[in-house]
Amino acid sequence: MNGRLHFAIGIGTTALGFLGLQAMGVQPEVNILGGMAMAGIGSLAPDIDHPYSLISFSFPTRLLRGGLRLILVMGILGGFGSRTTLYHSIFPFIQVGLTLVILALVLLIASVIFSNLGHRGPTHSLLFAAGATFVITFAFVYFNFTWQYGLLFGWGYLLHLLADAPTEMGLPALLWPLYE
Repeated sequence: MNGRLHFAIGIGTTALGFLGLQAMGVQPEVNILGGMAMAGIGSLAPDIDHPYSLISFSFPTRLLRGGLRLILVMGILGGFGSRTTLYHSIFPFIQVGLTLVILALVLLIASVIFSNLGHRGPTHSLLFAAGATFVITFAFVYFNFTWQYGLLFGWGYLLHLLADAPTEMGLPALLWPLYE
């Protein structure tokens, strides 16, 4: 199964879930588009062990280019303004650009590390799904966002595993490290 299909499953089922919640009169604490994005990213995450997947190459390189462009443009625009303009209107964009660059580098490094484990290895296990969900949830809480974004990431991760299970290759490391 390819990354675009995993991503579509992640955002599609999450959108349906949000529609169901709204039909029942429940208003989620998360931004719906942000929640769909987190589920989409979570649905790509297990394939970080494949060197040519969206999450291990295409997505990080786009993040890196976008972050560097944002830093460059805002840096140039900041040169034309006063110090007040720089700190109040341009600096937040430079922070976002730096965050994108750091995230891209982390994904690229993780891709190199996990690609040595083989495709559908430990990153396609329930233990890894739980660990990644915990780390992402902790990061959101640490940066004062709602913890529900982390759970939506985990939802996307589990959807990826469910979508891979019935394929010919299956999930040989689902219960890793107990069985492989």
